[in-house]
Amino acid sequence: MFAAIRRVGLLLDAAGRAEAEAAALRRRADRASASGRREGPEGPRVLFAVSTSPVIAAGAGTFMDELVRLSGGRNVAAGLVGRYPRLSVEDLVALRPDVVFVAGMTGVERFPEEVTRWVEIPAFRDGSVVTLDGDIVTRPGPRLVTALEQVSGAIAAWREGRAKAPARGKGGKP
Repeated sequence: MFAAIRRVGLLLDAAGRAEAEAAALRRRADRASASGRREGPEGPRVLFAVSTSPVIAAGAGTFMDELVRLSGGRNVAAGLVGRYPRLSVEDLVALRPDVVFVAGMTGVERFPEEVTRWVEIPAFRDGSVVTLDGDIVTRPGPRLVTALEQVSGAIAAWREGRAKAPARGKGGKP
């Protein structure tokens, strides 16, 4: 994306302005990425949903996968077949995401109750479902830096919550 901004700047005879904009976006992206990757607990298992009914996730090779990885998360759908795999409730239980991001668009803001009732899915049990503006997170371009800031902020908050949580003993009880 940064290279594309520079190329467009050259084509428009505005190389200096394009370079400044690309550098400013790069600094924001670097700060955002660093905030999600702070030292501490291992990064969360993340599911990035582009649809909630049916559940369709962003898999490996998508820019949403890259947002998760740059922010210090581990995309649970990265090992599945296809760039946008469709998931069953059984898949969600097996994947056990700690954080779920939803690309919010009309009709995609909420998961059906038959999905969210499963306490075996940490993100649903712990309330770690974050709806992001679908216009920002589903369209590649300069706005992806804003998406990276939002994803990194949510992952940093998850890490902070984990660091403050009491240690668990056998059987998952404090």
